[in-house]
Amino acid sequence: MKNYLLAIDSPDPDNLVLVRLAQNLLMKKGDTVNVLLTGRPINFDTESKPDLETWNYDHSRMALTASAARLKNFLRSFDSKINVFDGGIAPRTLVPHHFHFQDYYKFLDIDPLRSIAVSELDNIELLADEIKDDEFTVLVGGPMTGLANLIQRFPKVADNISEVHAMYASLGTVKLLDLGDAPRGAKQFNVACDPFSGKYVVDALDCPIYFITSDCTREDKIAFDTPYELRDLLKDNPGNRNLINLYNIWYANAVEPRGDKIFIHDVCVAISASEHGRKVYDFTPMEITRFPTLPAEKEDWGVIEFKENPRSNLHVSTKVKNPALYKSILREQLY
Repeated sequence: MKNYLLAIDSPDPDNLVLVRLAQNLLMKKGDTVNVLLTGRPINFDTESKPDLETWNYDHSRMALTASAARLKNFLRSFDSKINVFDGGIAPRTLVPHHFHFQDYYKFLDIDPLRSIAVSELDNIELLADEIKDDEFTVLVGGPMTGLANLIQRFPKVADNISEVHAMYASLGTVKLLDLGDAPRGAKQFNVACDPFSGKYVVDALDCPIYFITSDCTREDKIAFDTPYELRDLLKDNPGNRNLINLYNIWYANAVEPRGDKIFIHDVCVAISASEHGRKVYDFTPMEITRFPTLPAEKEDWGVIEFKENPRSNLHVSTKVKNPALYKSILREQLY
């Protein structure tokens, strides 16, 4: 039996899809699901474009705890229980603080009391104790903050990691986000939010690592124009009805205003780690030639440069080979 650790961020609904898909694709019914949840740095008191380097720690912790409640509640609608551990707050964000206000405040899908229940988020020490004796695969759907914290505080855990699958980096063929200022270009959100932890994890691990880039996860062939198009693909059940409700909120406040489509980014790591991985994604062995993290390189934080190397333990996806199989997996495994 394989063990898995899901290191994700919040509040995007695709993180919820990742957890449920990982359960059905990779785990046996009744297996313990351990999630390491990382939050974003925010400030609830900001109404318009702020200085992104200034944020409120207490507000960020409140949002992280509420996101843990949302995640647990989502899985309850599938009659599933999970453990959610504290992965800390990423040090940076590329998204203005007001961008997610509707997501953090409109908790229509959960009991308001649960949204502030500290008990929904367990200490990382408990996670380290639970996985100290087992080999496990890590699925990363966000910045590497939580995984780096885990390895730094409990170095022996690194010896137990058999492989890592991460929604990470960009080859530069897509723009990640354009909010009216300079496009991010080859910068990738998960890298830019915490390049320091990302470089630490890559340097610390000798196991196989698989990067599924934004170039893959933003392909139009696997996008959905509206939540209704996604609804029509998925099976009708209480969990998916809850999911579509969240995507309606997400679409109205974070997708439609900038004329974008729905891309379920983070689900790629569950597919990559499954028997379908090499059928859906095309991987090339590469080594990292540049990973900016120094203060003088600040303008390039979020950029990773590669070159091909057949002996590298890092494998980078270059395209989605089978979009139809990707959508079939979503339909058949989200139940």
